[in-house]
Amino acid sequence: MRRRLARLAGQQPLGAAGAVVVAAMIVAAIWAPQLAPYGAKDAAFAPYAPPGPGHPMGTDQLGRDVLSRVVWGARLSLYVGLVSVVLGVTLGSLWGVVSAYVGGMTDTLSQRVVDSLMALPPIVLALSLMAAIGQSVNNVIVALTILLTPTAARTLRAVALGIMATPFVEAAQAAGGSSARIIARHVLPNCLATYTHRRRRAARRALVGRHADGGHAGRRDRAVDDLLPGPRHQPGRARAQHARRRHP
Repeated sequence: MRRRLARLAGQQPLGAAGAVVVAAMIVAAIWAPQLAPYGAKDAAFAPYAPPGPGHPMGTDQLGRDVLSRVVWGARLSLYVGLVSVVLGVTLGSLWGVVSAYVGGMTDTLSQRVVDSLMALPPIVLALSLMAAIGQSVNNVIVALTILLTPTAARTLRAVALGIMATPFVEAAQAAGGSSARIIARHVLPNCLATYTHRRRRAARRALVGRHADGGHAGRRDRAVDDLLPGPRHQPGRARAQHARRRHP
């Protein structure tokens, strides 16, 4: 097994490096409480402190340890990204495949809904959803799921339309197979490669889109703090404590 992994790493060095980065992120997400030196919201340090022994990555404008926030953020990013991608791409794939198989007016109306969702700018739609339903981890997942579903539906519908014209699907229909059986046994398995590709591409989009707020850094920090574990930081108190330390 080790020899096979070493040979594969030698053949695909970039892929091996990416796997190491992903593995490190997963380890940081799982063991965040043990690896993070401080809490994600601890604001008891000097703002903008340079990297040093106590803070390997320094502190931010509110005196929070950057390394701790990166470690805790890895857990949140993986959870939101993976769950939203699985839900969005899976629902979109089923939507597109069923729409392609049924056809007719149902397919036409379904695709007009997809067109309407895809016509809206993704950031505007995400911000509108977050403003309407509030800030929480589950609401972020809902917003990203809605963003990812139309693209997956359109892509898998195109693949399913090609599969529907193949002889083995026509033979299954001539043999009297039910629609559910034909979709589950013949259409969906042949869409698996495209589904996997869409899920991989959507994961990157979900991880990046989670951090896009379209506004100021302070509002983004407050939104992220609402999702991280621990008591909320108090910027005014942290600045006052820092002022007292500098001017006793």
